[in-house]
Amino acid sequence: MIRKIISFFSFLKSDRIYVFLGFLCFLACGKKSSSAAETTTTAAGKLQLAVVAANFQASTTALNLADASNSAPPFRATSIFSGAPTSFTIYVKEIKLTGTTGAGVISAKIFEDGDGKPVAIDGSKVDLSALFTNFTCFKSDGSPLVLKANEKCECGVDAAGAVIKKENIVDEKTGKSELKCNFGKMKTAPVGVVDISTGTFTKLQVKYSSKADIKGCLTGYFRTNSTGVGDTSVLHKYCTKQAGSLFAGDGTATLATFENQAPEIMDTALTGVGGPNAFTADQSNLDIEYPIEGGLKIEEGKSGRLSLVIDTNRMLRFEAANRDDAPTLKTGWPKTRPYFFSTVFKDSSFVFAGAPGEIRGYSWSAYACKPSATPCKNVSTNNIFYIEGWLTTILNPAGKPIVMSYMPDDDSTLTVVKGNNLLTSNDPSKGMTSVVDPNSVVTNANGTVTYNYSLGTDKGSITLPSEPTAKEQSVEGTFAGFQSSGGEFKLTRKL
Repeated sequence: MIRKIISFFSFLKSDRIYVFLGFLCFLACGKKSSSAAETTTTAAGKLQLAVVAANFQASTTALNLADASNSAPPFRATSIFSGAPTSFTIYVKEIKLTGTTGAGVISAKIFEDGDGKPVAIDGSKVDLSALFTNFTCFKSDGSPLVLKANEKCECGVDAAGAVIKKENIVDEKTGKSELKCNFGKMKTAPVGVVDISTGTFTKLQVKYSSKADIKGCLTGYFRTNSTGVGDTSVLHKYCTKQAGSLFAGDGTATLATFENQAPEIMDTALTGVGGPNAFTADQSNLDIEYPIEGGLKIEEGKSGRLSLVIDTNRMLRFEAANRDDAPTLKTGWPKTRPYFFSTVFKDSSFVFAGAPGEIRGYSWSAYACKPSATPCKNVSTNNIFYIEGWLTTILNPAGKPIVMSYMPDDDSTLTVVKGNNLLTSNDPSKGMTSVVDPNSVVTNANGTVTYNYSLGTDKGSITLPSEPTAKEQSVEGTFAGFQSSGGEFKLTRKL
């Protein structure tokens, strides 16, 4: 089954619930270069390339959002349950910007490493020190931090506003002590800086290793079916286990391999599930081309900022193997084998010029009727589903949404609320573009607010009496979703 989960992006608010992938300004650790067919100009400006991620660590009690007073059933995954990992490491092999100047097309390669350098996301912190050698830092209010002579800001700034120094820390994967950043002290993340040619850049191209590291646990209910896998009355907790890795495992993993275990770092693929030998090419590449809406202009003697935002809130995914159509992960492996996977990375990252404003996160739940009907609650029919998911909203500095990304917790159940507020074009004459739908948030004449989202050619909308503005505030309204479905919708702000 092909699972495509649409974008989730977020910013690091030093808050512990945000997996602040910290402003990762991809910096010069490699050489700049231009292809022979492209114009080369003298480096005259500086690029600040930031990478930011969001990660909300939900408590187990928060997973069941059903209203007990209405005798609503808890959310039950049909086969997939997803959430945020506690740690996630991706490996970057190349970073390249392309664009134009008055002389023609330009290409600036700002990082390259054949094996891939790690970008480690630990809770709400990000370590960029393996990629870059030059960094700049900003205070919590966004103003530049003035560094002392010979001082570097590769590990960010602490709560007191002081630059954090590297420490000897034991690497969990290797067991060796290494000089690394102490994420626990970080208040604001470092930003990498690299010299770059002047011009207007319209695309960021990043080459990742398709193999990544992931760690964490997922808690939830699974439906019971003919295979006997899952239990509607018991809350299950499944945690990553290196012995169950799709790359290194022997194919005999069962639910007991993962249930109620201490989480361990395990290998995961960033590419799709499928084929008779899926996950065997663990050193292959994942090439992603990010369009930059409006372009990034680099002027002589000035700095330009580019933000790569990654939403990890549903990056950790678990297949309980309670379906008979699960893919054969390796030749000879049983189709009923449970496994962790992470195949939403490509559609969960976004690039734009400048820095984002506030980043917000919401849990959502919905009673869905098919065909569309309201009310759905307490209606006795087999065509009623109760589903849950997550919404990440990135605002620009002026407070308007740049990205609104909706993801269901189970991508195999009734998929009626999923996608984002972006309009994508693959017009060859214009190149790949991605722009914000101007009607993604509409305030109606009666004061209600409507959120519009899309997934390919499918479109949906959610109408609420108001926006939940405070954390833990809930607002209930209605939605009209995909597959001619609709019903009640509940949105609760978490970030």
